[in-house]
Amino acid sequence: MGGRHRGPGLPKRVRAVIVAMVLVVGAGVFMLWRTAGGDETCSGELRLTIAAAPEIAPVLAHASVRWSDTARGPRGECVAIEVTSAEPADVALAIADRAGVALAGLTSLAPAGGTPRSVARSDVEIPDVWVPDSSTWLVRLRSAAPSLVPPQALAVATSPVVLAVPEPAAGALGWPTQLPTWNLVMQRLTSGQPLRVGVVEPNRDAVGLASLVALGTAAASANDSDIATVAIMRALFAGRAAGVNDLLSRFPRSTDPADVADALGAAPLAERSLIAYNATRPPVPLAAVYVQPAPPALDYPYVVLPGLATDRQRLAERFRQALAGDQYLDDLAEIGLRGPDGMARFPAMPGAPATITTGQLDDEAVAKALATWVSLTRPSRMLAVIDISGSMAYPVPSAGNATRAQIALEAARQGMMLFDDSWSVGLWTFATRLNGNVDHLEVVPIRPMTENRDALVAALGTIRPDPVGNTGLYDTVLAAYQEVQSGWDPAAVNSVVLLTDGQNDDPDGITLDQLIASLQELVDPQRPIQVIAIGIGDDVSQVELERITSTTGGGTFIARDPSAIGPIFLRALSLRPPAPV
Repeated sequence: MGGRHRGPGLPKRVRAVIVAMVLVVGAGVFMLWRTAGGDETCSGELRLTIAAAPEIAPVLAHASVRWSDTARGPRGECVAIEVTSAEPADVALAIADRAGVALAGLTSLAPAGGTPRSVARSDVEIPDVWVPDSSTWLVRLRSAAPSLVPPQALAVATSPVVLAVPEPAAGALGWPTQLPTWNLVMQRLTSGQPLRVGVVEPNRDAVGLASLVALGTAAASANDSDIATVAIMRALFAGRAAGVNDLLSRFPRSTDPADVADALGAAPLAERSLIAYNATRPPVPLAAVYVQPAPPALDYPYVVLPGLATDRQRLAERFRQALAGDQYLDDLAEIGLRGPDGMARFPAMPGAPATITTGQLDDEAVAKALATWVSLTRPSRMLAVIDISGSMAYPVPSAGNATRAQIALEAARQGMMLFDDSWSVGLWTFATRLNGNVDHLEVVPIRPMTENRDALVAALGTIRPDPVGNTGLYDTVLAAYQEVQSGWDPAAVNSVVLLTDGQNDDPDGITLDQLIASLQELVDPQRPIQVIAIGIGDDVSQVELERITSTTGGGTFIARDPSAIGPIFLRALSLRPPAPV
């Protein structure tokens, strides 16, 4: 293995070419650097460091070997190009961390606010030139601070974003003769037998973020956009993966119909990732479904970072111009990447459109998608409180005479399907004097869903209205708030979700004014707890519920027709406090 020349310059008439490669197993780092010599002499050294997305790093390294044979600095210096493989998220975090700013979705704040706390890898150094997989990273960095990266950067390769679907199932989306829309994909995700979808964590993956924006746009056009958004986000969250290899491992590993049915049914991928996967000859190949409107392709921008000395800026631009020609384009094609113009030097995938979209995501769309994702997928600590007073036994004609309680419990069961193992959930019921003189009864304590899921399902199947119970609303709300506050979790959304069909009817309990005064004393902006009140039927008082939720933070939702509580319950769950950046 060769070493770097550390002296003031290379000796004259250097004829040897020094090449060093380092492969660090586990860290995923590939590094190549080269100092040119050849038949000509050179004096001194002009070095350029490049951090590139792992898939394109070897191609850039190969190009640097060819180019640096004859390249010289402005004063005849030898040229040393160092190419390092680095995940785009890690470099982006390092850039934001050096500037002391938070990067939305990747940098967290301390629970009480204050100094941004980066989760960047400590061994990632900021290069002279950065080649991430997508200009989306530049959009995100400029949103944090406009001066962190230049306003524009030219592409050095492209790869469309496709929906990877096992070939036996792809025909249902029109493949290969039709190009389906994101609205159709959204329908397959949220209705009937939903399509099992996976995604690489959108906070760290440009493909995941592009598909999140596309599906979010489709959800916004739905008749009930709130419900569609929640359903899509939760479906994606349930199938999220740490990386592309993790995601690909979930596709069918055999042609057995049962295996195909149990495996992943779809996932957004870069076209190059799908090509590489199919090249391994899996038992069930993946079809590349080019969903319309096409998300912006990965464009591998060549980013010369601010602060670089003039000589190295010029060297960086000269090397970028060298990333052209047949050899470079053939190297890209070898790993399934297209050229900067979107043209492919490999056989087109079945169903591929003639041209690809190479634009970039709008900064507002990126910010909205990330904010929604972070909010809806944050861990939650929730206490569900269900009214079982006598009036909850009233039949609802519009729901086939099912009782109000049956409808509320079914809505709770459906909502619980959205709760993944990161949630902690408990269950109370309330009326009057359910437990001695106490109006509420703890059915299941607040515990992680990994421990509580079966207990909650069983409990929801046994709850019945109390035929002689009235509505002990105020005492219960206060006790529920205190219960959640006593175990407040700084890493989670802490909330009380209340379902009731009536107004407070407990002459022995506290008044509304007393409840509000008590809540005002308890509310701590540094330890927020939402109260989400869902009123069922015509007997609820929207005014009193809104007075409660405006004091604590949260929201009030009224289902005048109890049979409509299901969609309202889902909408209520989408009401989440802003996540820390």
